[in-house]
Amino acid sequence: GRWSLSPNSTRSAARSAPKPRFQTKTTAAERRKGEGPFVRDFVGSLCSVTKDTFAGPAGDPLVLRPWQTQLIDGIFARHASGPRKDRFRHRQALVGMPRKNGKTALGAAIGLYGLFCGPVGAEVYSCAGEREQARICFGMAKQMVEAEPQLLSQAKLYRDVIEVPSQNAIYRVLSAEAYSKEGLSPTL
Repeated sequence: GRWSLSPNSTRSAARSAPKPRFQTKTTAAERRKGEGPFVRDFVGSLCSVTKDTFAGPAGDPLVLRPWQTQLIDGIFARHASGPRKDRFRHRQALVGMPRKNGKTALGAAIGLYGLFCGPVGAEVYSCAGEREQARICFGMAKQMVEAEPQLLSQAKLYRDVIEVPSQNAIYRVLSAEAYSKEGLSPTL
């Protein structure tokens, strides 16, 4: 099976994974107008598991868990009406869950969506208190690009930057240790 990595691991381990206790509510109309389905399609078709985990063996397609699907639909929901019509419903998202539940892989995949499918001149950042910590998510995103010829053909890979020259877009590691963050205009 897809989830079996050893004789002791079972597919039921993935089903019993915790889900977020709190989530900002969005309406069905806001989710319908949003980019959630496009993000999920990008993740499912172009992002892969980067190391053997409960998500599957390295190289397998990244299959979203139900809570990840719901989270993506909520994050990328758009206002359905009113003065902010067509703008994203949320400008920030916070995901708090125990370790080993797929947060980093999800963050890397969402970052790649913002890089390859975002606006021209997109600026995507993996941020953390320390540069090495921020590099974990970025490194996973970089491995996903290296594993997918369709993404790799469009990107230039550097130590701390993934660049898509045709879109003038970058995905970069950023930490709180840097003293000056002036001039940044993040899109994701």
